[in-house]
Amino acid sequence: MDEDWADALVVVASGEVDLCCSRGGSRRFGPGSLLFFVGLGLVALRNPGLGPTVLVAHSRS
Repeated sequence: MDEDWADALVVVASGEVDLCCSRGGSRRFGPGSLLFFVGLGLVALRNPGLGPTVLVAHSRS
């Protein structure tokens, strides 16, 4: 999954997101969080809430 997010910065614009990693751990991030997914062993992104989560990704072209 690293190649999908290479060189991207991701902002949690609204809602919350859980990042689930290959070693079994997860962390929750809320609005305003600035994330970088490469090197985490990320296997899933999960919305823990009832409402929508909006992520905005920025990367160089």
